[in-house]
Amino acid sequence: MVELKNGETYNGHLVNCDSWMNIHLREVICTSK
Repeated sequence: MVELKNGETYNGHLVNCDSWMNIHLREVICTSK
C-alpha cells in the first residue's frame, strides 16, 4: 500500500522500485479520502 500526501491510497502488487524511489505497481486499486 502506498499513501500520498493528499490522502489517496494505492493498493497493488509492487513490480519494481528504482534508485530514485520511483515505484511501479500492477493491478492497482486507488482509494481517495
